[in-house]
Amino acid sequence: VVPLLSGEVSVAAVNGPQSVVLSGPKKAVEKIRRRVPGRTKTLKVSHAFHSALMDPMLDDFAAVVGGLTLNPPVLPLVSNVTGRAETDLFTDPRYWVRHVREAVRFHDGLAATGAARFLEVGPDAVLTAMTGDRTAAAALRKGRDEVTTLLSSVGRMWAAGQHVDWTAVVRGARTELPTYPFQRKRFWVDATTGATDPAALGVGPADHPLLRTATDLPGAGGRLFTGRLSLDEQPWLADHAVLGATLAPGSALVDLALHAGAASGVPHLEELTLGAPLVLAPSGALALQVAVGPDEDGRRAVTIHTGHEDGTWARHASGFLTATPAPAGADLAAWPPPGAQPVDVSGAYPAVAERGYHYGPVFQGLRAAWRAGDDIYAEVALPEQAHADAARFGLHPALLDATMHATLPGLLGGEDAATAIPFAWNHVTLHAIGATALRVRVRRTGGDAMALELADVAGHPVMSVGGMVGRPVSPDQLAAPASPVGGALYEVRWRPAPASVSGGALPSVVHECVTPDGDVPAVTRALTHEVLAAVQHHLAADTAERLIVVTRNAVAESPDVAQAAVWGLVRAAQAENPGRIVLADLDTGAAVDVAALSAVDEAEFAVRDGAVLVPRLENVAEAGAEPPDFGDGTVLVTGGTGGIGAVVARHLVAECGVRDLLLTGRRGPQAPGAGELVEE
Repeated sequence: VVPLLSGEVSVAAVNGPQSVVLSGPKKAVEKIRRRVPGRTKTLKVSHAFHSALMDPMLDDFAAVVGGLTLNPPVLPLVSNVTGRAETDLFTDPRYWVRHVREAVRFHDGLAATGAARFLEVGPDAVLTAMTGDRTAAAALRKGRDEVTTLLSSVGRMWAAGQHVDWTAVVRGARTELPTYPFQRKRFWVDATTGATDPAALGVGPADHPLLRTATDLPGAGGRLFTGRLSLDEQPWLADHAVLGATLAPGSALVDLALHAGAASGVPHLEELTLGAPLVLAPSGALALQVAVGPDEDGRRAVTIHTGHEDGTWARHASGFLTATPAPAGADLAAWPPPGAQPVDVSGAYPAVAERGYHYGPVFQGLRAAWRAGDDIYAEVALPEQAHADAARFGLHPALLDATMHATLPGLLGGEDAATAIPFAWNHVTLHAIGATALRVRVRRTGGDAMALELADVAGHPVMSVGGMVGRPVSPDQLAAPASPVGGALYEVRWRPAPASVSGGALPSVVHECVTPDGDVPAVTRALTHEVLAAVQHHLAADTAERLIVVTRNAVAESPDVAQAAVWGLVRAAQAENPGRIVLADLDTGAAVDVAALSAVDEAEFAVRDGAVLVPRLENVAEAGAEPPDFGDGTVLVTGGTGGIGAVVARHLVAECGVRDLLLTGRRGPQAPGAGELVEE
C-alpha cells in the first residue's frame, strides 16, 4: 500500500501479512480506498491515531509524559513501535510520543516473541483474531461472563500444552484429569511429532476460518484448498438447523467459493449450484476440499466436497468463477427507503421455527424490515460473539444467511410455501469485507428467484447477488450421515474395582440418604432437597474433606426411584466441583463403614455383598451381549428432543424395534425439531 499513500495518509498498523491499517483525513483515506475496492473496511475510532493528524498534540503529550517516573519492565516486553523485545527504550519519554505517531508493528511483535501460544489480557478479543494460526485465547470478552471466559481461556491454553497450576486457578482442585485411573487398555493413538505448519507440509496457509491449507496443482494450473468441518471446531454452525438437521448454510459455501476465487485471481462468482446438503453430525469431522480448476476462456470451475472417515466423498457445490466484475452495487444511503412500510419482526424466529427453520443466537440476525411493493428491505447484524470472526471471512455466513430471513415463509407472506434452502447463486460480487451489520434490499425476479443488494450501515455496497433460487427440502434429504464412530454401541457396566482404587483413607464426611414414607413424587422432592442442602453446606464450608453421599439401591437393577434421583443431582454438583463429592450406593440394610468408604478413591462406586464395583464404559459387542430387548414396554428418553436424544430415539425404533417412546426435555414440544421428530 505504500505506493498509494499521499503525504496526508500514514500506515497506522501492520497486523498481519494481509492486514494493514491506514490513518489520516477521511477524504484522503477514501480516495485510496476506492483504488482497492472489495478489500477494505472502516474502523470505528475516536481519532486518526498514528497519522499526521496527531502532530498538534505531540508537544503537550511529551510534556505530560516527561513528568512521569518511568521504570524498566519486570517482564519481557515487545515494543509495538520497533516490533522487538526492548528494555531501556520504555524509560525514554520520547518513546511514548513515537508510540502515538508511528505505526503499530503488531505482526513483527508476534514473530519476535517466539511464542506458540498467546493469551490476550484486555477488555475484548480484539488481538486474538489477528494471531493467525497460532493458539490464542482472550481472558475477557465483551458481553460474556467474566469467570467463565477466564477459565475457558486458561483451559484452552492447558489443552494446547501450556502448564497450568490448577490449584491456583480453581480453589480446592486436588486432582489431575481424568478423575479416575485408566486401565491399561489404550483407546487412542500415541501422539507423533509430525509437522503442523502448512509450509512444513509443502503447502501454504489458506487464511480462512474454514480452510487450513492452499496449494497450486501441477500441470493444468488448478488450485486446491483444504480444511475440516465439525461442530467441535466450528460450534457456531450448530445454530443453523433445518427440519431438525444441523446444516452448513449455503452462504458458507458461497463464502468458500469467493475466497478460493479471490486467492486464484478470479474473485467474482458467476454461478454456484448446490448439490447434496452439507449435514453435520453431532460428533466427528468432515474433510473439506475446495478446488479451483484451470483457466478456460476467462472462467475457472469451482467445486466443494466433503469426505468421511470411510473414504467416501460428497459434492456439495459446483460453479464458475471469473475475473470480470459485476456492475457496482446499489447505494442504500437513503434509509429507511422512502415510501417503505415497516414490518414487525419481533416474532420472526418463533414464526419461522414453525416452518422448520431453527436458528440459534449467531444466526438470529434480523433486526428490522420494510416492504415497498414487491421489494423487501431489512437490517441485519451479527451478534457480538461473532464479530471476531467477521474480519476473517469475506462476509460472515451467518450475516449473509440472515439477509434472506425476511423472505422466509410465515413472516412476510407465503405461509403455504414449503420449507426451502438456497439451490443456486448467480453473479455474486463482494465489494467490501468484514461487515458486522448490513442494509439489505431483496427484489423478486420471477418465480422463486430473488436478487440481493447488501450495503454497510452508511449505505456503501458490500455485496451484490444477481440471483438466488431456493428449492424445497424434506427431512429425508437432510438425513444425517452415518456416525464416523463405526456403529459401535457402548454401555456403562459395573465391574469389580481394581486394587489401585483402594488404599489409605481419604479425609471424608458422610451424608446418608434415607427414603421417607409417601408417594414417589413427594418423596423424591423431599430427598433431593435434603441432599441439595447438604451439598451446598459442604461446598460453602470449603473444607479439604470429601463429601460421600451414601444411597441405597440407587443404581440397582430395580432402583429406588427417589434414591436414583439423588445420583442425577449429585453428578451435576460433581461436574462443577471435581474431586469434592463422592457417590456410594449400598445394599438395603448394609451398615455404613465410614473408614471403608473413605478408602475408595473413585467419584462413583457401589458396594454389593462387600465388594466394591465401579462404572466402566464397554463396547456391547465386545462384551458378548446383544442389544437390549425392550419388549412391548414404553422406553423413556430424557432429553429425547435434543440432538443426541433424537439420534437415540431413531436408533431405538430402527434397530431395537421399540414402538412406544416417551421423549421428555426441558423445552418439551417447543424444542427445535421436536414436531418433525414425532412425525418421523
